[in-house]
Amino acid sequence: MTPAPDDYHVTGKRDKKMGKLKSHSAASKRFTLTKSGKVKLNHTNRRHKLGLKAPKRKRQLRRTGYMSEAMAPTYRALISKK
Repeated sequence: MTPAPDDYHVTGKRDKKMGKLKSHSAASKRFTLTKSGKVKLNHTNRRHKLGLKAPKRKRQLRRTGYMSEAMAPTYRALISKK
């Protein structure tokens, strides 16, 4: 007879385990974490009505941005899967 797994009691019922923490799907699609822990994001306002915006503004919005250090811990918690 094979031994029962560790999560079985004498009664044969499984223990209720803590659920896994899930990342916030919307946040994980929009933000990424760098190796140094910064939150990287893409700029907004680059989808439509581009004829009204100055070329300099559109060019600057093309670059990736980094979230401010004040807001970063909140989004870091949403993204992390631990």
